[in-house]
Amino acid sequence: MLAAGGITYPHYLLQLQLGYVILTELNSRRHMIAITSAVVLAACILAYVVWRCFEQSAHRTIKTKLSSLAARYGWSSDPHDLDWHR
Repeated sequence: MLAAGGITYPHYLLQLQLGYVILTELNSRRHMIAITSAVVLAACILAYVVWRCFEQSAHRTIKTKLSSLAARYGWSSDPHDLDWHR
């Protein structure tokens, strides 16, 4: 479930950009179902690779940098310490 949720945004972007370009270039009426299925499958695989290799490491790096910046200013980076009732 985590992977399915993690690939949704990269899949959306890849499908939107690459899928449109590939499908317009392959504008043949023959085998359109097979071509469309292959494009969707390729976008899913590529989205998983992007999520696994890039997004997770970028998330850790950004979280570390933002937490150190928050600590420098004396802000808590723990979401449970936030007081929303002020």
